[in-house]
Amino acid sequence: MNNTLENSDDEDEIFLYEVSKTNDKEESIVSLTINVQLLVSFKVYTGTQANIPPVKYFDMLLPKPEITKANQKLVSYCGGRIPVQGRCAVSCTYVQSRPSNQQFYVVETNSVPIIGFSSDLNLIKLIMNVNSAASIDESIRNSVLEAIKEFNDVFEGLGKLDGEKIPSAVCDKLKVELDRMEKDSVMEKVTVLTEWVNSMMAVQKKYGTLCLCIDPVDVNKPIRRPHYPTPMLEDYIKPV
Repeated sequence: MNNTLENSDDEDEIFLYEVSKTNDKEESIVSLTINVQLLVSFKVYTGTQANIPPVKYFDMLLPKPEITKANQKLVSYCGGRIPVQGRCAVSCTYVQSRPSNQQFYVVETNSVPIIGFSSDLNLIKLIMNVNSAASIDESIRNSVLEAIKEFNDVFEGLGKLDGEKIPSAVCDKLKVELDRMEKDSVMEKVTVLTEWVNSMMAVQKKYGTLCLCIDPVDVNKPIRRPHYPTPMLEDYIKPV
């Protein structure tokens, strides 16, 4: 289950990823002591940018920590809302490390408590590898040159592309539509050689009828038209 924490104050979004089922039996579980009185087992998720424990753990603390209003909304991957009661800062201790105040979002859920990589408890060792843009561009260039060398015959001489074929499922409907358009004098059937041919595409509409589309690039070249400017409204008003 993927959860996203949206922020209504135009801040950066906080992404939360909670895996409800996995085939891997090994899980990253750490035990944290909250406010020096409650030991809670957390799942560590490197893709999580926030710490989320269920509200039941805060009800066990005495005194109960102050929960402030949270402007963020917790939204699951499928669009469902997860109620957020608020957020608070509590003291956490991991093994023998020093106590550290951590921000938690308090939610109404029965899921396992989650702690993310944003915490400063030294739970996760972050390793970053940055490749320079120049090396990436050079790698892409080399891969392109290798492809050209391997398929050299494709990039030389004249190629040949098969004409677009009409699917057999619509051939009968296409003939009916062409006959109808010829009958209505929309077009005229030609059985002799011509200087140009239009490519055609038959698109089936939602209600089953066909829409015929042509590419007029070829027909536009041999069309002969008078080169006379189209009169404007001012041309008629001026003499009046």
